[in-house]
Amino acid sequence: SLFFIGFILMFLIFFIIPGVITPEVSSLYVYPAFFVQRKISVGGVLNNVENIFSMHFYFNALIILSLGLYFLKKYFDHQFNIRDNKKSIIVLIISIIVILLIKMQIFPNVYININFLKYYFTPYFALPLLILIIIIYIMIFVKKRKIL
Repeated sequence: SLFFIGFILMFLIFFIIPGVITPEVSSLYVYPAFFVQRKISVGGVLNNVENIFSMHFYFNALIILSLGLYFLKKYFDHQFNIRDNKKSIIVLIISIIVILLIKMQIFPNVYININFLKYYFTPYFALPLLILIIIIYIMIFVKKRKIL
């Protein structure tokens, strides 16, 4: 359920940043959340909104990385019939190193990564993932109703 909470928080941030500043202005900045925090003023109550944004980013990154590593480990254990925990960790470390090397080849700098996120992430990754998550939650809800 932490993944769902992280997903909702990330989804809100994706709407808060373009909602406070336009998508064109947010695409000019590498970290538009810091620009947004200057625009948000709630009577001086939240003086350091950038800390909230950074905590939100790290919380979501921790949740996504931990779930991703857990399911990657489970997948390798099941796929290669690994019973020993040491072998499983070695395979996981090797796969992480390979993924990082591939990532450095595809996105050598931040600007290529931002352009990818700006033009390709939403239509090709985020929307199908959102639809898949909604379908999974509907299927779980229907199965629970059939059991009861």
